[in-house]
Amino acid sequence: MNFHTPEDKLLAPPALRVAVALYEGFSLMELACILDPMSHFREVCPDRPLAVDLYSLNGTPVRARGGVTVPTDSDLNLLERHCRLLSRPDYVFVLSGPVQDRSKGNHIQNLARMIRTTSCQLVLCGEAAAQGVALGQLSSGSAAAVHWRDMNRLRELRPASLPDSVLFDLSGQIGTCAGETAAMDCMLSILSRLDEGATRRVCHQLLLSGVRLGQASQPGAQEQKFGHLPAGVKRVADYMSRHLETPEPLHVISEEVALSQRQIERLFRRYLNETPGRFYLLLRLERALDLLQAEDLTLFDVALACGFNSVSALTRQLRKVYGKSARELRPTLSARRRR
Repeated sequence: MNFHTPEDKLLAPPALRVAVALYEGFSLMELACILDPMSHFREVCPDRPLAVDLYSLNGTPVRARGGVTVPTDSDLNLLERHCRLLSRPDYVFVLSGPVQDRSKGNHIQNLARMIRTTSCQLVLCGEAAAQGVALGQLSSGSAAAVHWRDMNRLRELRPASLPDSVLFDLSGQIGTCAGETAAMDCMLSILSRLDEGATRRVCHQLLLSGVRLGQASQPGAQEQKFGHLPAGVKRVADYMSRHLETPEPLHVISEEVALSQRQIERLFRRYLNETPGRFYLLLRLERALDLLQAEDLTLFDVALACGFNSVSALTRQLRKVYGKSARELRPTLSARRRR
């Protein structure tokens, strides 16, 4: 798939080459967020041809998450050869659905290893980024942009990979993108390196005010969850959310946020209709529900990560609030995650 005319081919090589590796269940939105900005850039900047090729296992059409089947240009087994040519892609994006079978996970892992031996840059997007962190494909101490829904699980599994709720990170050879519409910001950022003015015009065509920075926080992430609350309540809620594994008593929280216990209790009753203790417990149980989706964490791991010293202590609180134990909740939550 080339964003240039036959005449362009004769005049100049593409200013940017992109390869996209598609795996079953990938997000059609993420693919569109990569392709559409490139198409608009070609219209805005006709003298800067771009090229993109879609790859799949065996070169066959791939079914997206919503059921739409997308044809591809080439077999993923040829990508390694293409990455060693002079006309190699500058960026290789990997789009994947939830990695449920070992063969798909191994294939993505081998692709990352191969890219490290070339001068191409790999961008693991969405589910592929979460898989890359889970498998330890990123260097220890490297930041990793993953979707906020995967954050708690990955912080437990791979704390050294620094999973973060930013939009994207292209600082290393193995880049990461949180997926969904963050893929568009990632591509626009790449295009702005070619021509910043042209990329601004692309943003206007796409009805965007500009390119969100890679280090911008994801809407819906924990850091923005309490943004609508008054400053005092937000300080307390933010402190609690950072100390779910080791819950602090109210008098300690009071000292840390420079509010009296009476003030905190009054603010919580007025704006949240909850006591601080009940709100803190619900935050911990919310994290527990999130972590229970991860089948690679034991129930004891989940309990400790949420500030409970045993599975029975966690289960007791889950039963009070949700009417079911951790073991009873896990199958339903895990099935939801796989979808």
